[in-house]
Amino acid sequence: MAAHSPNRPIVVGYDGSPPSEAALQWAARAADHQKRPLTILHAAERITYTQDAGSGLWKSEDVLAEAKEVAQFGADKVADAFPDLEVETTSSLFSAKVALGEVSTHASMVVLGSHGRGRIGTLLLGSTAYTIAGYSRCPVVIVRDGESELPGPDLPVVVGTNATGGSQRAVETAIDVARDWGSPLVLATTWAPAPADPWDRGPAGYSSAAEASADYEAKAHEANAQMLADVGEHQPDLKVGGKVLEGHPVDALSRAGEEGGLLVLGTRGHGTMAGSILGATSLGVLHQASAPIMIVD
Repeated sequence: MAAHSPNRPIVVGYDGSPPSEAALQWAARAADHQKRPLTILHAAERITYTQDAGSGLWKSEDVLAEAKEVAQFGADKVADAFPDLEVETTSSLFSAKVALGEVSTHASMVVLGSHGRGRIGTLLLGSTAYTIAGYSRCPVVIVRDGESELPGPDLPVVVGTNATGGSQRAVETAIDVARDWGSPLVLATTWAPAPADPWDRGPAGYSSAAEASADYEAKAHEANAQMLADVGEHQPDLKVGGKVLEGHPVDALSRAGEEGGLLVLGTRGHGTMAGSILGATSLGVLHQASAPIMIVD
């Protein structure tokens, strides 16, 4: 995967706002630690439709120059702290979604900041990181705090998994990331108790909520153990652990992420078993968690 190639840069979306400053600082630290180039991108967001390019209301060369100045401002900010870091600046007339999608083809990861708890954005357009992940050809990392600890031997990469196809790509990416960072890998599966019923009637197929909850928990443990065994079989030299967490997937995965250097989630999943990593779950974790989160499409 892209993460294995040391020549692929880390790309950060930058617009000079405080959240993008956090993304810039984290991306620079990550690039310096991994000895990768850093690409700082600012999207001018002038071309949304084909006719926008020929409107005659602005000159493309002037807009690109202004956007490049914004990106260079970011480069100047990290130059003193990381004097040996290879930094490139780039600009685009397109939206952040399109611009980041283009550069992600040759990137190891795209790093974006957060507009704050409850509102995740690209900082360049205002679209959600969830949408960007659909366009990106590499994983997308969302950062709230530029000083967040990086993954390493003592800080694992945590990945949300339910042992189904929906989370398999997230696990595969997390394996690559853990190897790239020299980190342990933690496979996290969640389960939520069945809601209480005043007549003690369980969900369909169960005689009571207690019976359903016990089955949900057992299935979560079974799924986690199966995924742990599969990863261990194919990655015998990687330190891998499993964790089964009770609670709503958003809350449980957010807590799990706080214990690692990076939380990896897929954008979609399927199934009704407690612990499924659905699109809504990943989006919910983005809104709630404070740890760096990698989204894998």
